[in-house]
Amino acid sequence: MEHTKIDNVLKEKQRNLEDRSRRNNLRIEGIYENDKESWGDTEKKVQTFFTEKLGLKDVEIERAHRTGRKNDGRPKTIILNLKKYKDKIRILKKFYRLKGTYTFVNEDFSRETVAFRKKLFAEVKERRLNGESVTVRKFGEQSEFNENKALKLEISELKKSVDFISDKYDKELVELESKPEHKISSNLENIVTETMKDKLAELENRNRRNNLKINEIEEYENESWEDCEKKVKQIMETKLELDDNFVIERAHRVGKINK
Repeated sequence: MEHTKIDNVLKEKQRNLEDRSRRNNLRIEGIYENDKESWGDTEKKVQTFFTEKLGLKDVEIERAHRTGRKNDGRPKTIILNLKKYKDKIRILKKFYRLKGTYTFVNEDFSRETVAFRKKLFAEVKERRLNGESVTVRKFGEQSEFNENKALKLEISELKKSVDFISDKYDKELVELESKPEHKISSNLENIVTETMKDKLAELENRNRRNNLKINEIEEYENESWEDCEKKVKQIMETKLELDDNFVIERAHRVGKINK
């Protein structure tokens, strides 16, 4: 049905936007929690953890806070938002230092992506137990596996079967999809679709909240992202008279050259 295709596209876009909005996030499990711990206390603990356990200094934290409830006395998960994606990569590269401990650092994904990854790695584990040499090289619809290319198609199909319905819209969507096609309320369909579109617009705006679009900066042939970033930084310092303390996460060109 046409409305189902539209819903699937919207849900997939929502999942993608949520994952992008969490691009600089990490989830940390196992750091001791004090009673009445403040966000500032949590951030200090995370900085100490990076320095003492991972050997990392100067990690720039946007915010760090606990989430969820204590489970059997175990500390709540820390959601960490970093100012720089590069710092996230630095942290993940040091993850091996935590082997044998009860502290874990994981990427932060939407619940839909978490559900898919759970199924994906369960499939990988099962195939390994069956004697196959399987390693995930790239997560997503284009997942590839060493010595088992046939699994690529199976995982792609698995991804399509994952339910991407958000809790907030479960009731409306289930009611919509359970009705016979000729009895579907077009009004309900429109309400659900518009609600999803509003949610996507909100997510996209959040994802771009630190972005600026700059026009009319001269472009060189074969200009790299690094070249582009240097140009922007130079303009900020010379034209806008900003000091050199501001941080550029990334700068790149978009669109086609208009001659």
